[in-house]
Amino acid sequence: MELKLDKTTKILLGAIALGLFLNASNVFISKAYAIACADSYDLKNETIDIKKHISKQTRNVLDELLVAERNIKMTVINMSKLNH
Repeated sequence: MELKLDKTTKILLGAIALGLFLNASNVFISKAYAIACADSYDLKNETIDIKKHISKQTRNVLDELLVAERNIKMTVINMSKLNH
């Protein structure tokens, strides 16, 4: 069976096919964009978590340095008292 199509039918079928293609492309692009946004959001949260961890570790090191400095000062004071 041979299907004969006139010019108007071909144009309409072409427009429908183009619309379906563009719709499928748009869905694919939207999903890709959504995935990229989600990845970006995850990276941003991980970066914030890392910065918080580094800040906490930095505060811990500074606290330890202050304790060590205080211990050294006390040791120097005690040594000077022993020598006098």
